[in-house]
Amino acid sequence: MQKSGDSDLETYVTRSCLHCEEAACLKACRFGALKRDERGFVIPVRENCKGCKMCLKACPYDVPRFDSEGKIVKCDGCSVRVAMGLEPACIKACNTGALKLV
Repeated sequence: MQKSGDSDLETYVTRSCLHCEEAACLKACRFGALKRDERGFVIPVRENCKGCKMCLKACPYDVPRFDSEGKIVKCDGCSVRVAMGLEPACIKACNTGALKLV
């Protein structure tokens, strides 16, 4: 989370992947390090990542991150959990009901 704002009120903003329908990160990657799965999640394919960071430059939400090996790390929508009929971890952990999987 990132703190933003100048007032006495604190506002926190997350940088979770939105799995955009027209995902700029997916289009920008020339190496196949991102793919869309059958449920619509934009998931990383680390073994294809060359660390060029074109996905990060293309993402309007500044979402993709890179590990110490220079490989992409990003939310995959808990694709494996969802395939097993479970909720993504962020939705399960959200006690306000603000997050939904649609």
